[in-house]
Amino acid sequence: MAGTEHDSTTSADFRLASDELAFVTKLVNPAFVTELADSEKRAKEILLDGLAKELIRWDCDPSLTVRGDFQAYPLLRATFTAARGHAFFWRRDEHSRIDMDWSTDRAVWAGPFIGFGSDGRGESWPIFEPPAHTTLVASSVRFHHGDVVNYLVTLGLMPRPPAPSPPSPPPQEPITLPPPPLEQGSAPIVAPTEGSQEERSDKIAPATEKPREERSGEIAETAPATTTKQKRQRTGKWEQLIDDAIAEIYPGGLPSLTAAKLQHAIEALYTRNHWKAGSRCLPPNRYGKRAAAT
Repeated sequence: MAGTEHDSTTSADFRLASDELAFVTKLVNPAFVTELADSEKRAKEILLDGLAKELIRWDCDPSLTVRGDFQAYPLLRATFTAARGHAFFWRRDEHSRIDMDWSTDRAVWAGPFIGFGSDGRGESWPIFEPPAHTTLVASSVRFHHGDVVNYLVTLGLMPRPPAPSPPSPPPQEPITLPPPPLEQGSAPIVAPTEGSQEERSDKIAPATEKPREERSGEIAETAPATTTKQKRQRTGKWEQLIDDAIAEIYPGGLPSLTAAKLQHAIEALYTRNHWKAGSRCLPPNRYGKRAAAT
């Protein structure tokens, strides 16, 4: 029964019997019918058959009417609530009958019903006694629409509807990881603040080397002096003698040779030239010594 502790369905899952009859009538296979009346008749048989087999749940208004001998059968007093939605209501046997008025959604059951037995643990069952005669009247009869659809699918009268898509998961908030722990003895990291870079630059600049403009000026001033000194050193007497001797001995260019071999070649050249002039000694070298003529 809808709304009980044994059933999680709600009233929204149940539709009036007349609405379910119209729904099934449209789905009945035309091969079995020739007119609308025949189609509706078959739809009624399908619904009653599903109810009798306990494949379709049902419900009705709480004001279920019970007519019977309450004095002879006091258990009938609990029938007003227990019989609502119970499966025995639609069972077909020789001792009971069921009349359904589809236009008014009203159902009447009649049979030898005297009440419900219970085991005291929530389980109950109907009790029948042939001499008794009880009538149950249910108004606003409703059938569970999902059960009706499943029964029609079982009979092959409609395809199985697609399963509802699962709800989308809620958006996940970004996870902020804590900063890694500092090693022992390390200084904490301080985030720079606005303007701190310029302040640090102003403080560091005087302690470091001079700006690029000043350094460029110093280089420009010292470079010519170094070039002039090198030129002055290369134009001494001994250096000029070496340059002239190399040009005379090696007119095609200075080959790869040791300093000693170069010295001997220059001294040999100088000795020959000055021997002709009558001189026996070379001029003093840069270390103040004279090279003896051979």
